[in-house]
Amino acid sequence: MLSCKRHPFIFMSECIVIPTFARPEILAHALMKISSCPDAPDDVRIFLDHSPEKRVQEIEWVRDTYLPRALTFHAAEHDACTSGTWNILHSLKAGYDTGAELVWIVEEDVLMKPGAFDYARKILGENNGEIVAVCGRRIPTFFQRYGDLYTNPGSCLTRRLLAGVVPHLNSEYFADTGGYITRTFKHPPFNSSLDDGLIRMVVREMGGRCAYPDQPLCAHQGFDWYNEIDIYSNNEGSLQERIAKFETITARIKPGDRYAQDFEPF
Repeated sequence: MLSCKRHPFIFMSECIVIPTFARPEILAHALMKISSCPDAPDDVRIFLDHSPEKRVQEIEWVRDTYLPRALTFHAAEHDACTSGTWNILHSLKAGYDTGAELVWIVEEDVLMKPGAFDYARKILGENNGEIVAVCGRRIPTFFQRYGDLYTNPGSCLTRRLLAGVVPHLNSEYFADTGGYITRTFKHPPFNSSLDDGLIRMVVREMGGRCAYPDQPLCAHQGFDWYNEIDIYSNNEGSLQERIAKFETITARIKPGDRYAQDFEPF
């Protein structure tokens, strides 16, 4: 780790991993945001869960158009696991396998703000070994109940933390996430036994801490009922038309349909 005038702390190896599945029109907006962040790492890797050929082609068009330096990786068929957990955790493992000191996870529906990457570097550099993850935004209801534990939108994980997570990515865990965590860890899971819940358990077991900015440094664009009810339908038209329509949809989401409050604009 070196110091310089631009950044108080520079990590020698970093990467961004982006798990994605069925929403290339949302991924396009995530890549646009990363491309506008001068502090983003150069190494960006998109991990597409097992998908039909048409979706593969759409994801690669989005990559070529909005962030051509990114690499894409396609998952083979695998056992099903709730809510993208398999792809999210294997994306983090792939980032760890590069040898990176820091791995950012930016899911397909997360928009990063310029300065988010430098913020994580600064916090982790100043608290080397104690803080093991920097999260892009604090979720108020979760914080009130559980405190400063890991949440995944726009987060940066240290190599130390990932070294504790990777050994749990086995068939036993993916077959029964809740049962595995109950059997493996000393305490019941925090809020979830999926990817974020597993990481929270590892953070606590290792005695680590997570940090959050006072103001969100990313926006979580996910919301309930996308493509499930008419007012949020975005299945028709070309990919370019769906990318444009997604922005208009997010501007009119009903408050009760949001599960994240820090939507665009920042």
